[in-house]
Amino acid sequence: MVVSNPESLDWWSKMSPVFEEYLADSYLCDVWFVCSDRIVSAHKLVLAQLGDWDKKSNTLLDILDCEESFVTLDGWTGDQFTQMLIEIYNTETKTLGSETKILLKSLGIK
Repeated sequence: MVVSNPESLDWWSKMSPVFEEYLADSYLCDVWFVCSDRIVSAHKLVLAQLGDWDKKSNTLLDILDCEESFVTLDGWTGDQFTQMLIEIYNTETKTLGSETKILLKSLGIK
């Protein structure tokens, strides 16, 4: 996972395997992405650690503040988004792929 704060890497290296397993089982997920063909779940805690947030616009960070969070991803399939989540959750990821960067930018994450 690529994080904005290097100090959180130690925490993430310990918790990543747990959250990867939770993601695989859709356990304790609290944000849902409505893709063109299905709904994909994730964890707010993991997504909130990504990059720098664009605080000027109504972005994913605002959506994550809601108790029940559903985000519509027009033009993205469930398989595409699932692959991006795997990339985000994985501790071995040093840089994000181009599609993941495009999606994160559209969600307000720099």
